[in-house]
Amino acid sequence: MRGIIWAATLAIGSLAVADEDASAPAAEDAPAPTVEEILKAEPEESEVETTRCIGRRLYRNSWIIDRTTLLFSGRRDQYWVNTLRRPCLRDVFRRQVKNFISRSSMHLCERDEVEFLDPGGLVQTGPRCRLGRFQEISADQAQLLRRRGGLK
Repeated sequence: MRGIIWAATLAIGSLAVADEDASAPAAEDAPAPTVEEILKAEPEESEVETTRCIGRRLYRNSWIIDRTTLLFSGRRDQYWVNTLRRPCLRDVFRRQVKNFISRSSMHLCERDEVEFLDPGGLVQTGPRCRLGRFQEISADQAQLLRRRGGLK
């Protein structure tokens, strides 16, 4: 009789463990981190520092990450993220940055405008959006943002 009780206890215990394993989400199925989580992942200082402007000669490329986020890359693994003052893109993944409209020929600054190409249009422009402040980020954070935006 003790053997039957012991076997039943063992079977029920193994079912409980199997149920716990099945309910735990797999690491592969974990959702991609949000832009905010990526930017807070490597706090090098107690407060995140932002700047109003970056020099036009500092950045070389820009990418659209999501409806409110642009990523800029410069020389020597320098990266900046800019959060637009308000969301302004609907079909963000089909748009490209066309032009930055700046008050200064030497700097790209907060409140300057970015102009986007309409999907499929080489000349027709889409919305204009105002830039926010620039935050310098690490190369690792930039890579995570690019993946988040569906870029390589």
